Amino acid sequence: MTKTGFIPYESDTNNHVKIIKNIIQNEGYEVYNPFDKSCPNLKIINLNWFESIYGTNYISILLKYLKKKVLIQLWKIKKIKLVYTMHNKLPHDIKYSNLIKKFIIFLCKKSDAIIVMSKISFEYIKNDLKNPQALNKTYYIPLPNYIDTTTPEDYKSYTEAHSSFNLLFFGVIKPYKNIELLINVFNDLSNMDINLLICGKPITKEYGYSLESLIKNKKIKTKFEFISEKDLDELIKKTDCCILPYDKKSSLNSGAAIHAFSLGKTVISPAIGTILDMPEDSVFSYDYNDETNHYKNLKNTILKAYEIFSSDKNTFNQKSLKAYNFIKENNSHKRIGLLYNEVYKAVLNEKDSCY
Repeated sequence: MTKTGFIPYESDTNNHVKIIKNIIQNEGYEVYNPFDKSCPNLKIINLNWFESIYGTNYISILLKYLKKKVLIQLWKIKKIKLVYTMHNKLPHDIKYSNLIKKFIIFLCKKSDAIIVMSKISFEYIKNDLKNPQALNKTYYIPLPNYIDTTTPEDYKSYTEAHSSFNLLFFGVIKPYKNIELLINVFNDLSNMDINLLICGKPITKEYGYSLESLIKNKKIKTKFEFISEKDLDELIKKTDCCILPYDKKSSLNSGAAIHAFSLGKTVISPAIGTILDMPEDSVFSYDYNDETNHYKNLKNTILKAYEIFSSDKNTFNQKSLKAYNFIKENNSHKRIGLLYNEVYKAVLNEKDSCY
């Protein structure tokens, strides 16, 4: 079997790594940690979030940047095929974005294939990275659904009849996810029958405390702790809608949105790549230009979702059902496995490119 590498090999905070590794292994490839001393000679290395370079100051970031560039060159000398997976426009909450963008351009140039997980990413590569030539080796493979891992049964409504509109934010609590904005919007909705649960572990305890200090609406509840997969699934099943007010400057894709769809829940979200790829009328999406505009449009979208939920639950539930049915097929592990197999065969010159 073809020996391949996957970076990062493990992740405590992102199920994507485990799911994609399993999908690739099910296609008949062996998957190793390229940084393991016992790692055999590899034919392919799949790079994920490789552009995420953090440090306390510019010098520390620059040194990591140069080290990674050298590593890429060494892999090329060894004739290892590099597959770069583009998860976002830029790593979230980074400093020195110009340097990181320069590294992303370098990754696109040196990689034998680029995988994007939303179709708007093609435009980002062409226009923002100004690298139209890279499109010739760019492949669209959507994020995997969670149906094959968490919900083997067909779609059903998990929520008991109730009048309150329950919204859920979940995930690691980080600044780019705009939790401050979300809390401020909900502080202005205290007279509405709308509840918000924010759950996940903050990046620091101090950040969690700072968020809690902003809460003025008693209908906002927090669960600032690590949430197991099983408990998270139950929280998603019991909510009416998930809310993900991400930062458009860095975000292209959302695994959290796919997780919600997989459990039969629609989402409220800015029109990032993952959301734009969904069918019309399956999500509550909005756009924004700045923070003030984001506040206004997020609030209006919440009120629109609440109005439909209150007046016509069948129409509201149809959004969730439409989202579920779409990602059940489009984002199935079987389809994604076939697409990865095509990319790997293409870079190994075993067949023509699938793009």
